[in-house]
Amino acid sequence: MARIALLLLCLVVFARGARADPPVLAAQVVDLNSASERDLVALPGIGPVKAQAIVSWRQKHGAFRKVDDLTRVKGFGRRTLFKLRPYLQVTPVDKLPAPS
Repeated sequence: MARIALLLLCLVVFARGARADPPVLAAQVVDLNSASERDLVALPGIGPVKAQAIVSWRQKHGAFRKVDDLTRVKGFGRRTLFKLRPYLQVTPVDKLPAPS
């Protein structure tokens, strides 16, 4: 009986830890409309190929209007978007700095 109780306790603790979102620091949040490949690679689960896909999509199609537009980029689905959402933001096009 004690083993079952211990097992249940471990499962509850593990389940709570698995669902907890990692803390997001302000410096970790990147803007999809201005982030470089280097900025994007710093995000969890984003490697060089996915970072390049984001930058290429932005160059071809223009600025992202909302974070959900990331699903338009090949390789990004709803699940990936859900994991990345705390780290992403989108600055409206009219508020972006002019290209130099």
